[in-house]
Amino acid sequence: MRQTSRPAFLGLTIALVLMSVFPSVAGVSSINVHACSSLAVQTDKGDYAIGDLVNITVTFYPLLPGCMEPMIAHDYVLQIQVLNASNQTAYLSPQVTAGALILSEQWTPKAAGGYTIIATIFYRLLGEESMMKFLQASTTINVHDPTQQTTGPEFLTIGLGVIASVAFSLFFLKRRKMSGHKSA
Repeated sequence: MRQTSRPAFLGLTIALVLMSVFPSVAGVSSINVHACSSLAVQTDKGDYAIGDLVNITVTFYPLLPGCMEPMIAHDYVLQIQVLNASNQTAYLSPQVTAGALILSEQWTPKAAGGYTIIATIFYRLLGEESMMKFLQASTTINVHDPTQQTTGPEFLTIGLGVIASVAFSLFFLKRRKMSGHKSA
């Protein structure tokens, strides 16, 4: 892997320092250096079964309207990573973009559990291999095994229905016995 050249790294460092010290020149808020950029990750739903397609959409805007940035030749590397409950990578997909990007990808889970989908944007000077983390966004989903029984709301409803039926039956049986004793 190539090392970042000293002049390129120095130029990037000076640009970032100037952006934070002189936010009005750079067009960014002094509170958040990345206020002029936007990154979002979402899925088409929150719950899936094993084998369902998970539609992942990532939206990245490196420069929002009204913002300016220094003229440094660079691009961005978008990394989509899906982590299981043990923080092991279940899916990884890198993409390179020079600007705004709306990306849709599909992933198929092979095991039940909770998953975290993380989209990370890295800033990279053109011609260099080293990158600097720029923005990150995440969302979570739940994957269940459709072959295993669940104790979800439908089973609770059925259980309460059975209990209510038994209670009404016992109530009417007891009433019938009591009315039979009174008439004798």
